[in-house]
Amino acid sequence: MTSVIWEEFCDNEKREQKIANNAKNKAAREANRIRHTTGRCSYSNKKYKLDESGIKIVPPSTTDKWLLGHEGSDGSVHPSAVEKHQLNNEMKNKEQVVATHRY
Repeated sequence: MTSVIWEEFCDNEKREQKIANNAKNKAAREANRIRHTTGRCSYSNKKYKLDESGIKIVPPSTTDKWLLGHEGSDGSVHPSAVEKHQLNNEMKNKEQVVATHRY
């Protein structure tokens, strides 16, 4: 990182609007009761990385991406998301059963 980039970064971090946005975002993160496990990676990027690596092909549904975003790399579910994860899995299974009996 060059000194120019570092100076721009520091100047940006000191701006009133940046400080206000950081405080607002911190409050929003703290209000979120269910934690995801994607880190800085979005659901779509995590899906893309898994699809590209061949580890797992993830269907593009919102439910599948939500489930994926709350599972760790070892398959464990974040403790704050266990109940909702089970409900989403049940919904997903019901949708699959209904879809197979439509025709």
